[in-house]
Amino acid sequence: MHRIPIILEQKNLITGSIFGLAGLLGWISFEARSVGTTLVAILLFCIGFIATTTAKKTFLVLGATAFTLAIGEFSLALLFQREPLLISPESSYAKSYYWTNSDLGSQAYPGRHTSKKVTADGQLVYDVVYSIGPDGFRMTEVDEDTARIHINFFGCSLMFGEGLNDKQTLPYFVHAANHRFSVKNFGWHGYGVHQALRILESNRDTRGDINVLLTSPWHADRSACVPDYSNGSPRYRLLDNGSLVFDGSCGMKGSFLGAVLERSNIYQLIRFAFRPSQDHQIDLYLAIIDRIKVLSTARDQRFVVGYVKAEDAWFRGHYSNQKILERFKEMGIEVIDLTLADSAVAVHRDYYIHALDKHPSAKANEARAKLIVTYLEESYNR
Repeated sequence: MHRIPIILEQKNLITGSIFGLAGLLGWISFEARSVGTTLVAILLFCIGFIATTTAKKTFLVLGATAFTLAIGEFSLALLFQREPLLISPESSYAKSYYWTNSDLGSQAYPGRHTSKKVTADGQLVYDVVYSIGPDGFRMTEVDEDTARIHINFFGCSLMFGEGLNDKQTLPYFVHAANHRFSVKNFGWHGYGVHQALRILESNRDTRGDINVLLTSPWHADRSACVPDYSNGSPRYRLLDNGSLVFDGSCGMKGSFLGAVLERSNIYQLIRFAFRPSQDHQIDLYLAIIDRIKVLSTARDQRFVVGYVKAEDAWFRGHYSNQKILERFKEMGIEVIDLTLADSAVAVHRDYYIHALDKHPSAKANEARAKLIVTYLEESYNR
């Protein structure tokens, strides 16, 4: 008789330990955005509920499903393990004080921030410093005494200069090549053309003579709110009649489900297998760029697109690099090809900061700056 309370006490202790371990794994999975660990946490919760509730069959099915999916996630991770690049925990980039939410999705806190990335075997990819101004955008040193023409630069991490110091960014090299050009860098990690439009529509200081947008077709995914890091960024919707409307924000800021799904090996495999057409996404992307042109023209600002080709294999549907360029021509948009090669796959290794990181090197930014400056100088001297 005395053994029954002891057995119950031991059972409760085991069950409590299972729930505690499940909660711990749930917290770890939230921090790491790990799908496999999330599924193991769900499995443990199900085991705990099987022991404490009458709905044993329901939790048995849920647990078996979570177990099967977890095996799939971990197996795919082993089979298709990517060459990892790691952000050093010492750098500001990995800290919460670097990132802050804004109407654009995210920006940086003002100040000087470090960013260091290494390979899995410890090889240094870069170790740099980003100077961020009071407005949350990267600072570029400019000789105001000689500046006569002001250029606003818009784009993603390629424009921001990820992995590069302040005097290695594209805007910096444009000013260095011709001191008549004053520059402002509105680029940021993960941005797309939708942020460029929203910046121009906001009350931020976007006065100037020229608006230059550095873009590539894969920005269309971001405008369509596909990647998890688009959560919280401005959403635009293309109506059936062809008009473009602002429609709040992508997803939910800090969406756990979106972040986890984007890191799911099973989800990525399914998405790759079905490869749906991107036509609607690119239609939206082009409509946003057209709105930027219209807005620039209304402000007596010249609008120029710096186009970086996507790999031909990236396209799914009607569009290609050539067809997008043809659409730009139909829209009356000035375009400079900044791919630095005949195709994306032919870009020289020297134009990347590392073999495993295809963000542009300082050499690439200097080469693109020369193309931009030459184009603008020739047009102004005509």
